[in-house]
Amino acid sequence: MTHLTHEYIKALFDYLPEGNLLRKIKTGQTTFAGQIVRGQSTSTGHVRLKIHGGTFYMHHVIWCWHHGTWPTYLDHINNNPSDNRIENLREATHTQNMWNSRGRAGKTGIKGVVWEKAKKRYRVRMRANGKRLSFGYFKTLEEARIAVEAARTTYHGEFARHE
Repeated sequence: MTHLTHEYIKALFDYLPEGNLLRKIKTGQTTFAGQIVRGQSTSTGHVRLKIHGGTFYMHHVIWCWHHGTWPTYLDHINNNPSDNRIENLREATHTQNMWNSRGRAGKTGIKGVVWEKAKKRYRVRMRANGKRLSFGYFKTLEEARIAVEAARTTYHGEFARHE
């Protein structure tokens, strides 16, 4: 089985509010009803589980359990890929998911802000709607931080991540 249906997921599992699944039936030699599904952690911190020969991300299974649909992309709102509570999950595009990811802050410690040695100023740039946008040069790092956070909020909305 390579795809799970909502009905099949509901037959196999109950959802626990801390973001786990509880087995409802025995499905193998070592899997029993009443067990919390642990899955396997990936290198990125996501949890994968095997169900009847297929491998699935836990957050996708939990989403389908709640909403009855199989998502293309899900975003962990708090950026913790092992926190699979339903209130921490939201549908997103790939781009929105990337906006909420931890960015590469570089030498300034703020993503989207770089020091321009020739101008002796901090430059603010970011990507939005498939384009690289520039928001100017600033004397202080604090001014640049404020500018990039305002730009992220404007262009990335609820998916803006300021760190």
